Amino acid sequence: MHLFGGVWSPSCASYALKRTFLDNRDVCPDNVVDAQRNFYVDDLLISMQSADEGIRLAEQLQHITSLGGFRLTKWVNNSKEVLESIHESGRHKEVKEIDIEGKPLPAERALGGRWDLEKDQMPVVIKLFEQGGSVTRRDLLRVISSVYDPLGFLAPFIIHAKVIFQEECRRKKGWDEAISDSNEVQW
Repeated sequence: MHLFGGVWSPSCASYALKRTFLDNRDVCPDNVVDAQRNFYVDDLLISMQSADEGIRLAEQLQHITSLGGFRLTKWVNNSKEVLESIHESGRHKEVKEIDIEGKPLPAERALGGRWDLEKDQMPVVIKLFEQGGSVTRRDLLRVISSVYDPLGFLAPFIIHAKVIFQEECRRKKGWDEAISDSNEVQW
């Protein structure tokens, strides 16, 4: 018996979920096997080509996980068709009682970020800290470290900031000294 709520619970839940897929692989379609690789602790983030594929995958996932004693809940989707196919009790509270026909879908949290369901976008807010003088190495690190991007969507942009930071580290300047003029322009 395992009591959930301890610091080890996410790893136990992940193990139990993966074990369910493994134990039921003989009845598990290929697309469900692929989907199980897209669970992040207890969140599933996956993209499908059509609402029909999404509905079929949701049904298959619910069936396979039920064989392991799981009941998938808090379903959120940017397709109103997919949401309608999921019983109201299984939907996330923000879309549980929504008038799917008339009301726009809300923004939800997904993997530590916001997901605008209606626009199917994950907006990112980066706070550039205002300071009175020049930009310092400390300022660079503060901004770079404040970006939470578990899926790496922002990596092509953040890498430029990290290169600037790396160049300033190689110059062996202090944390509160101004960065070079050329790097400040790039920043």
